[in-house]
Amino acid sequence: MDSIVHRYIQAAAAHDQLVLDEFYRRYVPFVTGILRRRCRGVLRRRYDTADLAQSVFADALRDLSRLEDRGEQALRNWLAIKAENKVRSKLRKQLSAGRGPRERTWQDVQLLTFPDPLAELERRENVDAAQRALETLPRESAEIVRLRLQHGLPFGTIAKEVGLPSAEAARKKYGRILLRLRRR
Repeated sequence: MDSIVHRYIQAAAAHDQLVLDEFYRRYVPFVTGILRRRCRGVLRRRYDTADLAQSVFADALRDLSRLEDRGEQALRNWLAIKAENKVRSKLRKQLSAGRGPRERTWQDVQLLTFPDPLAELERRENVDAAQRALETLPRESAEIVRLRLQHGLPFGTIAKEVGLPSAEAARKKYGRILLRLRRR
């Protein structure tokens, strides 16, 4: 059975507007929430959050057919990155447009250089939770996750490192490990 992400990827490749509309409706609240939290200062005065969300989805739909299906959480992370990049891009544009120093607030500059404190806290909590979960894994499983996530190694290399017969075996085992971790 195909995942919802796979369905969206196929719809993007086939230009299936009904499914792409569903994709938009499903994830626009998530993207809009990120944009609302991140748009401050000059951006809040110059851009409408709904317009920025549409722009994020235009970019996402352009790239969606080339996305690898790694599950819904990976898709949400991808959309979050697209939203963050949109905010930074718009802010850079505003700050480089010579609008005058009075419009450049500390929050505007901070947005370009520092992460959102709430997002950073959430990221740290997720990292801590992931670390605790990894510690409960058998050694081989933890090594597979470490090689993939920390070092970004391809599954063929991971298979050789841990003694699995093929890249496909490493990929499947990695997927099962992640499912187990998500359940915890």
